[in-house]
Parts: sequence; structure tokens; C-alpha cells
Amino acid sequence: MAAKTKASAGGKATYETAEELQKKIDKYFADGEKRGDVPSESGLALYLGVTLNTLRRWHDGERRVELQDVVEEAYARMTDVYMQLLLTGNKNMTPFVIFMLKQPRFAGYQDKVEAKQDISVDVKMGKNVEASDFA
Repeated sequence: MAAKTKASAGGKATYETAEELQKKIDKYFADGEKRGDVPSESGLALYLGVTLNTLRRWHDGERRVELQDVVEEAYARMTDVYMQLLLTGNKNMTPFVIFMLKQPRFAGYQDKVEAKQDISVDVKMGKNVEASDFA
């Protein structure tokens, strides 16, 4: 049986196992879906009782590496919700969704960058070739 969530000295929640964190994340998504809420990074952090910085560190594997896969999956779930909103949702949500999908922890999409390239070629002709041969 997984240990219960404990509060640290600063009053923030801590999770002893990845399974314990997974249950809390699953509840966040289930509760939000019942209310019709769009999940968010800050909403998840608040629900888990951790700072946004802590959540991001878990995601990036900078802290509590054993929680990284669980948190990455939560971000993937949020990304999926954003993609569904983009495809089927309210048009008023489109700017928000596009912005979120550009964030590195979500899809990391980028606007198309076009680079103009000018290429010049300098041809050196051999002994028996003259420029007039190409005219």
C-alpha cells in the first residue's frame, strides 16, 4: 500500500512514490473533466500542492527522477486535451491552445521559419574552354 501524502516543513505536499503521485494526477484530470475545466500546468501544480518550479523540475528530471515519467505523462495528457480543443473546441480557445502547444514542456511546436538563401557559383574554365562556349 502506498504511503499517504505528507506535508513538508514548508506545508507543501510530498509524494513518496510515483504510484501515489499518479493517483493524485488521475484525480486531477477526472475532477477537471467532470467540471468541464481545461487542465493546465499551474492548475496541476496547485492541485498537487507543489510549486510550479517543483513540478517543472520533476518533469525535467532535475529533482525526484523517479517521478519524471509520471509527470511527463501528465503533460502529455494536457497536450492531448489542447490538441482536441484545437480540432473540435471553441474558436475562442484557439490562441490559448496554440500558445500552450508552443511551450517546450508541451508539444514544443514552432512557427515556420523561412530562410532566404542566395547562392552564387564561380566557375573556373580550363585551358581550352572560353566563356563564349556557353553563350
